[in-house]
Amino acid sequence: MRQQILEFLPEAVYYDRNVYDANGNKVGQELAFDLDPENITCPIHGTLADKMKRHQGLSFCELEFDMVKNEAMGLFDYLKESYSELNVVYSGRGFHIHVFDQKAYLLSAEEAA
Repeated sequence: MRQQILEFLPEAVYYDRNVYDANGNKVGQELAFDLDPENITCPIHGTLADKMKRHQGLSFCELEFDMVKNEAMGLFDYLKESYSELNVVYSGRGFHIHVFDQKAYLLSAEEAA
């Protein structure tokens, strides 16, 4: 996979969070959270919709980044109360929090919400 990524230099790389059994049947899904600064309502710049109206796209300021970083740390602390196998990844914009505990793979959509 590394060679293909280096050869084609895609803008982004994604993976399937589903968990499959030996027969290829979906038996669960990795629990993951994606926290990005453009989804924070900034007290200076407003909402994402406000920024889009001003043609600022998905830009974000340092305050929004700090706010989403604090949200990610709070979510991590909250998840740590129920799960032990957590991983936080900086995505280049925000943060992804992945839960690798087996019990999280079996959550229904309603339970994970």
